[in-house]
Amino acid sequence: FNPESGNLSHPAVAAETNNPGFLCLDPQKSHLYTGDGVKGGLSAYAIDPSNGRLTLLNRDPAIPQGMISHLVVDKTGQMLLVAGNTEKKAFVCSDPIRPDGSLGMRASLLEQLGPPGPKLPRQSHAHAHSVTLSLDNRFALACDLGLDRIFVYRTSPDQGTLIPNDSSCFATPPGSGPRHSRFSPDGRFLYAS
Repeated sequence: FNPESGNLSHPAVAAETNNPGFLCLDPQKSHLYTGDGVKGGLSAYAIDPSNGRLTLLNRDPAIPQGMISHLVVDKTGQMLLVAGNTEKKAFVCSDPIRPDGSLGMRASLLEQLGPPGPKLPRQSHAHAHSVTLSLDNRFALACDLGLDRIFVYRTSPDQGTLIPNDSSCFATPPGSGPRHSRFSPDGRFLYAS
């Protein structure tokens, strides 16, 4: 992308991978992380700043077989947070990020539980849809479309872990099926859609 002209170059393959889904960057924009489609794996890449080419650092195939819905790197660049689903279960998990940008061994895998919402068949079971970090990086909030809930976890970036918060979740209106959330710039309000 040329910011002066607004023009894009012709597309070129940066890396080949198996069915990449959701993508996210670390805070320095030097590493790219992908959720690998329906196989449920994660991949870490180094980004060459001169040409945008990607070099595979490693893959983590250890996610339960299912779909990755959303990825986010915490604000320190020390952990990757993931929302995903199997056929009937929803989960959030975290992998520590090593100093070279590669993924460490899974540090957290937490299932989201609760009664399903009223809109069938879409809300017949849990469905983790996204993870949002609080502005101070202390909390991760995971929207669950199927359970009409937003789950709250404490983050521990230096350990790469997620810990259920004392108030583990809050309910949204029945049938609302929250998918994504965002904090207001001052951090006082959370908006979910």
